[in-house]
Amino acid sequence: MFLEQDPPVFKEGLFTDYGKWMDGWESRRKRQAGHDWCIVELGAAGIIRGFDVDTAFFTGNNVPAIGVMGCHCPGLTMPAGISGTSGKMGTCATPEDITKADEHLKLVEWVEVLAKSPLHSGYEETRHNYFWVTHEEPLTHLRVNYYPDGGVARFRAYGEVHFKMPRPVEELIDFAASWHGGAAVAWSNAHYGAPRNCLAPGRAAKMDEGWETARNPHRPEVLQAGKDGLVTFDYAKDWFIIKLGARCAVEEIEIDTNHFKGNFPESCLIEGMDDPWLAERPLLTQMQFLNPARAANPRGWREVLPRTRCVAHAQKYFRKSEGAVHSPGPVTHLRVTIFPDGGISRVRVFGRHCAHVAAKL
Repeated sequence: MFLEQDPPVFKEGLFTDYGKWMDGWESRRKRQAGHDWCIVELGAAGIIRGFDVDTAFFTGNNVPAIGVMGCHCPGLTMPAGISGTSGKMGTCATPEDITKADEHLKLVEWVEVLAKSPLHSGYEETRHNYFWVTHEEPLTHLRVNYYPDGGVARFRAYGEVHFKMPRPVEELIDFAASWHGGAAVAWSNAHYGAPRNCLAPGRAAKMDEGWETARNPHRPEVLQAGKDGLVTFDYAKDWFIIKLGARCAVEEIEIDTNHFKGNFPESCLIEGMDDPWLAERPLLTQMQFLNPARAANPRGWREVLPRTRCVAHAQKYFRKSEGAVHSPGPVTHLRVTIFPDGGISRVRVFGRHCAHVAAKL
């Protein structure tokens, strides 16, 4: 439960056969040698930049201290016969299984990512425990160590996906996808939903799994259409920038307004920029470099998808082969602009990998 995407909640008066129901992972009170731990398989291999260990609502039963080890071992599994827990409340691994698991995990090279660090209790002002990480190598799994036991509501590992380009590349790849290294690095507004949601796997299950901006407070009382038939939205636009997983030539774009039925944008525009030097920098550096003041100004942005009308609650595809997508050459970043505001649930950018170069073009 401590990996759930939604924020933790507290349910007053809700008890189970094992005690008070808590939204997170709470281990039983330790009554034998050792400490509690779990193995977390990351969604994709990546370089960890920091952790947020949220002890929300664990005010008298939070974990006193936590440590994290990491390894790069794609396909890591436990051998047959080691059951561990069933994943259900009230279950635990036997001492024999713990011993077997420890012996098996010793076959993997683990590195210390976070030394044993104290945690604060789950009151609102102290619940978030933030830790920076300096390890620079990609990891696939984390071993989260509780010292010695207790509860954590949410465990977040923030970092950058380390996407290894398959060779040879025969099929189109979604270079905006988060699991391929795509990331949102700058945006104008994220009032109702973060731009990174647009890069998540699958279609959005509900509206708040997309990106939605606030209504512009300076919108005119009466909207007027221009000569091209599009409403003139000179007063407002919102945007976000995608750092693509690799330098590519764009062949196809998908814009999905799933669940946005009365709050979808009137139109959208997508532009590309080719800056391999910037694309190689850590994401935090790119976010600082592409802050809103800088990103809104011209930086060699070239049109990839001309301003195009959006429709409600639908997937729309735009292909280079049909003339809808322009070809400005290789790109490393895309700027998605919506007029004047509203929401998009997903953006997919399919293309072909282009050879990387060392200098800015």
